[in-house]
Amino acid sequence: MINSGKNELLIEMYENHMFESVAFPIVRRVFAHLASQDLISVTPNLNPSPITETYINIWGEEISKSANITFVKSNNNLKSAIPGTWGHDFLLGYYIINEDGAKISLNNEDEYNRISKKYEFRNNVLKAMMNEFKKEHIYIGPNDSVCVDDKLIIPNLFWGVPENKKEMIIKKQELIIGIKKFFNTKNSKNE
Repeated sequence: MINSGKNELLIEMYENHMFESVAFPIVRRVFAHLASQDLISVTPNLNPSPITETYINIWGEEISKSANITFVKSNNNLKSAIPGTWGHDFLLGYYIINEDGAKISLNNEDEYNRISKKYEFRNNVLKAMMNEFKKEHIYIGPNDSVCVDDKLIIPNLFWGVPENKKEMIIKKQELIIGIKKFFNTKNSKNE
């Protein structure tokens, strides 16, 4: 008779949906010897390829390049503080950089959208320059400068922040002319 009280309690709990339904996977067999066939031994490379190039980039980072690896030694985070650029942080998630160099996450939706809207046309100009000058790798440099790879800053040429489509088109034309002029001058000096 004692068990009948427990059974009634369980039936009442079940009828009141106090139990969640849970599905457990069924493991039929484990073949341990099959996993061992996938294991391989790894020998570290004791003779890494020699460094072929070392320089200080426009951000003040020390760059060392070998045949297949690039090492970056940085004492600053200037590159990651360009307003209007996006990124991803493990704890923060997706973010955009504001005018003060701070990361604004999607949690602050109004501010995130404001910054995205403000730099939308400038980022479109950047994409256009990357398509126009694929070989040269055109980027935003320190202080809104136009830079080539991470070695050269084009003098007196800046990205600005176009506020509409018309300003964006004018800025694209200005940058294309300025970048081509820079390369033509540079190439004529090298000849």
